[in-house]
Amino acid sequence: MTEQPPHDVLPAPDRIIDPGLPHRQRTLVLLAPHALLTPAGEDTVPRPRLRSPFRPALAVLLKGSIPVATGALLLYALDRAAAPSSVRHPFALEALARGLAQRAVPYMYPGVMALALFVGVLALVAAMECASDNRWLRALADAHGHYVLVDELTDDAWDLLHRAHRAQHVIMESRVHREDLIDRAANEHMLPAQLWEIASSLALYSKLCRQEPDHPQGAALIRVLRDRRRALEVSLHGVTCRVRALENYAQQSAEADARYAELEQIQYLSDRSDQVLDLVARTAGDEHAVEEVAGMAAQAESVTDAFGQALREALEAGRAALPR
Repeated sequence: MTEQPPHDVLPAPDRIIDPGLPHRQRTLVLLAPHALLTPAGEDTVPRPRLRSPFRPALAVLLKGSIPVATGALLLYALDRAAAPSSVRHPFALEALARGLAQRAVPYMYPGVMALALFVGVLALVAAMECASDNRWLRALADAHGHYVLVDELTDDAWDLLHRAHRAQHVIMESRVHREDLIDRAANEHMLPAQLWEIASSLALYSKLCRQEPDHPQGAALIRVLRDRRRALEVSLHGVTCRVRALENYAQQSAEADARYAELEQIQYLSDRSDQVLDLVARTAGDEHAVEEVAGMAAQAESVTDAFGQALREALEAGRAALPR
């Protein structure tokens, strides 16, 4: 039987997302930093801190006004320097400066205009990015209740969720699933839904556990807590049964995988049995050769039966773990 991957090979996810959430919101929740997500157990969702798009645009315009103003002043100075002088015989240095200014002014006008346009584009981009961030924050706020953060779970709930996640991974990575021998479509639809239902139930269980007082006092309160904890244990037992059903499905899928690989190897050898038959016929006689090849065929048939049985058990385990 194929063993499930150890914990260090398959780390537990830090969040479980409702598969019914729209794809865009699922992607946002998946990529969002942990600090922007609110645990599902929180009764109130903090309103997202939205910024006005005008604030970053105004900041860019204020910063960009410095080089634009500098360019405008330089253009003004060059324009004044390029103006005709009333002196009939200017100094040679003054004439050289006026000539350079007259050549530079035609290039300065479009340069200053281009710089001002560039600053305006940067301000528009900053405003659009701010608006996009606001839409992202609103989408995350709307998605609250459709994801579970693993660190909000109690230790026993975290262990159950990790076991369910590992079982799902084993099933989805099995060959019998990839080759659609155990209802691939149902697995891809039902397994994420099962994992989400388990995660949301464990999140509620963890929330109720944390609501209990740390130091209860009074006989009446202790009796209430005892009854409450008994009810929580019953609910946790129900989730545990679902997780065990998934683990049984994963075990049967891994067993079917192992039988499948064994059957392929035997079929590979059986396809080349003619060569064995020729060799045995040359050395030990036809009768003995027929017996050897017949034994190989019987072994292949038994392994085929074992694979069929393993596949049937995997299908039955899938029906039990993924009720329609």
